[in-house]
Amino acid sequence: MMLFLLQTFCIISVATGAVVCFYHVFLAVVALLTRHINEPQSDLAVHSFTIVIPAHNEENTLHVALDACNRLDYPGDKYAVYVIADNCTDKTAEITRMHGAFSLERQDADNRGKGHALEWAFPRILADGLDAVVILDADCTIDSHALRVFDHCLNAGDRVLQANDIVANPDASAISYVLALGGFVANALFHAPKSFLGMPVLLIGSGMVLHRDILMKYPWRAQSLCEDTEYALLLQRHQIRSRFVSSVRVASDFPVNHAQMVVQRQRWIRGGMHAAWNHGIKLIWEGLKNGKLGLIDAGFTSVVLSRPLILGQLTLTAMLAFLCRWFVPGAISNGILLVLGAIFVLYALYAMTGVCLLGLSLRRICLLIRAPLVVLRYLALAAATMLFSRSGAWDRTPRIKQPHRT
Repeated sequence: MMLFLLQTFCIISVATGAVVCFYHVFLAVVALLTRHINEPQSDLAVHSFTIVIPAHNEENTLHVALDACNRLDYPGDKYAVYVIADNCTDKTAEITRMHGAFSLERQDADNRGKGHALEWAFPRILADGLDAVVILDADCTIDSHALRVFDHCLNAGDRVLQANDIVANPDASAISYVLALGGFVANALFHAPKSFLGMPVLLIGSGMVLHRDILMKYPWRAQSLCEDTEYALLLQRHQIRSRFVSSVRVASDFPVNHAQMVVQRQRWIRGGMHAAWNHGIKLIWEGLKNGKLGLIDAGFTSVVLSRPLILGQLTLTAMLAFLCRWFVPGAISNGILLVLGAIFVLYALYAMTGVCLLGLSLRRICLLIRAPLVVLRYLALAAATMLFSRSGAWDRTPRIKQPHRT
């Protein structure tokens, strides 16, 4: 009986892994067929924008984002820049004003983090009457044509947009390269084709665009460590589609050493797990009960975007498959191993597709050779975070002082 249960559970596990793998591969094929299709820019400037930058002690990096905002190809009277100086003890507010932006200073030690800062700031910003809000991180750059593309999308009827969030320093270290590759694969081979097919797309954070009508009807209450996903799933419950805008890039430096990666990825892993378990699973169940494929797909998306969950599931499936082959040899166990092998081959091809599309150089080949060690350390971090970390506190990723970019 125990061996029968082992084999049954293994079949279910490998079937689940096969469904997730097929989902990724299908979207990757769509991405390859449509990757040269970009959103046009608007020649007019119909909509007005408020660019909002949440910042906590960002005196060394904030100028990067503010300089990029000042270079935007859009009429100056049609957009404004606000920085939320959230619990700052440095010169963040002063630097904001030096760059011609508006500073919203907030002190609330009990409610720290991006979600709380946005909830506090949005009512104040919306009172100015601008048409849409663009959220950026304090250390990022944004393409100069961004607002013209956003304007075109809003003119076409879209109300929620997500720009293409990329890593600005992929070649800095093996860690930044692996993170850049992971982000590129998620954006180019997952979000972009889903958006092209009209399927639900989750918000990534930096580069989000929300029309004022959306924020007025669905006020921002997302305060978790993965507040962007939480808000996107709320909108999906009300059948509001988010559009992924591939042709607008928002670039920021990612961790280059293990200490930086630990702080950032622990927060993201906890946030992703929270979104998957507390929102994704519920959405899948709601979709099944009500026969709404959009809800099922939105919930499924939040689950499969949690890489620790997917990698953990594949690791568990591999262990079960070898146990089945050892204790219950035969055609079924051999078939399970065959399917599992096909899944790993497809994922390897999937990853190499991302490597080639991101671009190869001698430097990147060297970094790619070191990538498996980074992945193993990331898996160890993910396991430790899921098993032992109970903190829901927001922690700022350590950053280095940024030079002025031109």
